[in-house]
Amino acid sequence: EAGVGAALLKTPPTPTREDVAGIETSWRYYRMDPKAFTQMGVLKVDFFEEFVRAGFDVLASDLDVTWVRDPRPWVTGQAAGMQLLAHADVLVSTDIANLALDTARSERWRYAEVNTGVLFLRNTNGTRALLAAWKRKMLDELTAGRLRKDSWGFNDQTYFNMIVRALGLQGVQSQGVWRQWLAERGLA
Repeated sequence: EAGVGAALLKTPPTPTREDVAGIETSWRYYRMDPKAFTQMGVLKVDFFEEFVRAGFDVLASDLDVTWVRDPRPWVTGQAAGMQLLAHADVLVSTDIANLALDTARSERWRYAEVNTGVLFLRNTNGTRALLAAWKRKMLDELTAGRLRKDSWGFNDQTYFNMIVRALGLQGVQSQGVWRQWLAERGLA
């Protein structure tokens, strides 16, 4: 787990949780205040980091998500056809609601916004590195003073997407082992 992930683990963000804990906003709805909502995003990532640091995997979903069946067989790779998911550090949903586009045969998923409304974080160094980079990006934006009332639309999910793209992270589907696994089953 060398490279970018190891470097990220060694470089903690300069601002601390105390820098964002006193969230204040004049809005009744925090999402309308980019600064307050980003502060909440930092606290959310702090929460994830505490659980991962304690040795737990984390499955988180927004309040507007409804689970129609237990997701654990899927995220652990025990569900039929999902075996390779057991090797991913992080699983995240996309905003693609089209099954034909959300397949191994389609590359359009690479350009979709990933949606942190459903997120599975495995207790790995890769996950810890991603969480550190995600939090650092939000703290950097907060301390640089770039978040104003007119920067609506910038939130923890925006910064997650920026980090994933900047680090060149890829889905397990783009890796050779996934393509080989599909080919062996006549699915590629």
